[in-house]
Amino acid sequence: MTFPVFHHRCVYFGGHSGSDRACGGERRLKSHYDYGNALGDSIKTGPEQIVRTGPGLTFVFPLLIRGGKPTPLFPFVLAFIFCCLNGYLQSGYLLKYTDFSSASTARIVTGLTTFFVGMLINVHSDHVLRNLRKPGETTYKIPHGGMFKYVSGANFFGEIVEWTGFAILNWSVPTVAFALFTMTNIGPRAVHHHRWYKEKFDDYPKNRKALIPFIL
Repeated sequence: MTFPVFHHRCVYFGGHSGSDRACGGERRLKSHYDYGNALGDSIKTGPEQIVRTGPGLTFVFPLLIRGGKPTPLFPFVLAFIFCCLNGYLQSGYLLKYTDFSSASTARIVTGLTTFFVGMLINVHSDHVLRNLRKPGETTYKIPHGGMFKYVSGANFFGEIVEWTGFAILNWSVPTVAFALFTMTNIGPRAVHHHRWYKEKFDDYPKNRKALIPFIL
């Protein structure tokens, strides 16, 4: 939802007048280069790099699912509305109010690293879940490998780490709120899945936690 907006976002360096914008082919501020080319590039492209992962999750992942179950219309509509509103809030705040000129290198590096680590965990966990069954099989199986060695909700854990990194990078009310919402929304699902696995399989790994490795 937010990809088309972020791709052409303007980033502010220093002042907030129209001449201070660094967007597309417009004039770059001298302060941008004074701030440091490497850091400036990270600041300018950080959110864009993150949001460019959206099309893959939106269009590629659904095509990889094999034998998925139908989704009821009402939950789908609610999810669609939420994605529209959340995308509007996130992109609107970044476009109008975010100023990365005061962002520290540590925050940028920590945010980007956390996001992409979470994304890798999420993508790999989804890959494991998609390939649990061979074509034609209908039985349930225990996922193994990657973060599934430590938690039952490895995909949920990865997604929480992703949006925590996004919140650290941008450090705004909308991004922090979305990270907290993600935790409270899919965290209980991970606990529920963990409980179901333990009831379903007698040989389920006893040291595996629900969501947070070694803790929960």
